[in-house]
Amino acid sequence: MDPAFIAAQKKHSQPKALGSTSRLRRNPYAQALATPIRICQITRMPLPSFFLQGFKVAAESENEQPYFVPQGTLLKTLHSKRFISQKGLHLGMFGSNTYILARSSMLSGMHGTVLSRLIPTRIGQSKHAQSYRKALYRSDMDRHVLYMVRRSVYYWLLNLHGIGKGYISPYDDFEKAKRYGLKSGLFLWTKDHDRNSDVSPPEFATILTEPKQSRPRKIPVHNLEFLLGETMMSKLREATKDTHKDTFARPILGIKNRNMTVGLELRLWWLQCYLAKHNKILK
Repeated sequence: MDPAFIAAQKKHSQPKALGSTSRLRRNPYAQALATPIRICQITRMPLPSFFLQGFKVAAESENEQPYFVPQGTLLKTLHSKRFISQKGLHLGMFGSNTYILARSSMLSGMHGTVLSRLIPTRIGQSKHAQSYRKALYRSDMDRHVLYMVRRSVYYWLLNLHGIGKGYISPYDDFEKAKRYGLKSGLFLWTKDHDRNSDVSPPEFATILTEPKQSRPRKIPVHNLEFLLGETMMSKLREATKDTHKDTFARPILGIKNRNMTVGLELRLWWLQCYLAKHNKILK
């Protein structure tokens, strides 16, 4: 037969070669580490901005009380230049970003003299300098930022569940997850209520897959009930309980690593870092 005809026939049947760019695009850790380097105003440590929480100053008008407003790509509902303060005021943002370490303990401790360090030095004598000095910081900022990211994860999981197509794969135990969840980018432990299990995965836990032919991989395991909180986890189960699979009632869920799920993987890792106690690491 004609070699050209055979080549044309096989052209669309052969799998596409994954280039380095495609692999990096699906790697949430590479995406996080590739974010621009910024300096934490408190620790003075330069870090990828993924690990920092950004703030701007906002006010309803130039003559009104300014507020510190959280920024970041993970807080997708804050992408617009509008923000609702603790008092319910709709604010417009201005000025430069300032950053601190994205840790719950850090955000909750930003009061008194520590708060003055949140003002970036580059503001100097700019027209926004006075607004930064007078800006108020929400007393519940740590909980507010946590809620925003948790809500983002909630809707992301809800959408993936609605789409189907194998983005979320439930498993009854980790042995099955290790054997069959080879395409998963991460596993979610939802707590096995039927068996009243209190053995939860530790911080930054991983499991090693057991493929028959390819090399084993380390895959992260997140405690979803801890990251989402009991209230939002119950809401997620309630929203999906009438479906035929009842996915979120299963103890372990595998999230397939695809372009569509990278944003979810990033948010879950961010929550893990934000809430982590690092007890075993710091001892």
